[in-house]
Amino acid sequence: MESSYFVATRRAEEEQVRLKDAVDDQAIYLATLRALVPKHLYDWIAITETTRAAIVSSHQVNMQANHVLFAEHLRQVFSAYTQVGTVFGGIDLTTMPDGMTTSGRSPNADEALGYFRHFNKCTLPFSFKQTHEAWWNMTNLNQWLQDGDGYANLADPNDTVILRLHLVRTLPTGITVSIKQRYILRRFVEETRAVFMWKTYSEGEGPFTGFFVEETGWAHLQPSTDGSTIVGVCVDQAPMQLNASKLRTTDSEQFYSLMQSLLKENAEVFTHILSKKLMEETLFD
Repeated sequence: MESSYFVATRRAEEEQVRLKDAVDDQAIYLATLRALVPKHLYDWIAITETTRAAIVSSHQVNMQANHVLFAEHLRQVFSAYTQVGTVFGGIDLTTMPDGMTTSGRSPNADEALGYFRHFNKCTLPFSFKQTHEAWWNMTNLNQWLQDGDGYANLADPNDTVILRLHLVRTLPTGITVSIKQRYILRRFVEETRAVFMWKTYSEGEGPFTGFFVEETGWAHLQPSTDGSTIVGVCVDQAPMQLNASKLRTTDSEQFYSLMQSLLKENAEVFTHILSKKLMEETLFD
């Protein structure tokens, strides 16, 4: 049986081949969004008209190449959705205390990389319907796109978000680094639960070239008996490397540390803004 390290390496190599094959016939490499959000992923105040125009522009370039990649990634999102029962099956969200936890799995002897899991549970004093609709409103980046733009023929834009992002961050050392991302989110709404399922594929640039992270996220929302909404979020980050023997350990540590920090930062910001949005809706309803 293949070790998980070699499986991860093979997946990273296959991902790279798909990317190269998809852009062979394109005159310009996949255009990405420069500093989509300068500080926080969900700080909507920072999204200006110029940024919105850039989002539209980024989707008008190399659409054919992106379709090849995103069609495969969307299939993986639906596949991961079938695992939601396993992810939350052994957890009683109704009795679990609110809070954020993280855990990591150290690599085995035949592995070069470990794995990182983030879990966040909170109870919001708002109705299930109001909460899952507000959640979608905040994650639905399609609202910044022109009608007909994007990947509507791949999936229903009323339930799916597909984007390319380009994040730029400055490390504590003062070095500015960038990360290319392909992001897919799909919502599944049922009578007594809503699941927001996403995949993010992050590829380092510059000093981080050769480092990848595949992120899989499940947000599980369910109504409580007292009229509030119980939210459980589980996110797995699986690091991958190409040409590991040629990559520096310090760069690897910085890249994966940055990805974990971004995950925690975005979770905190999203929860804060979601609560604020729900409160404002309630006050002005």
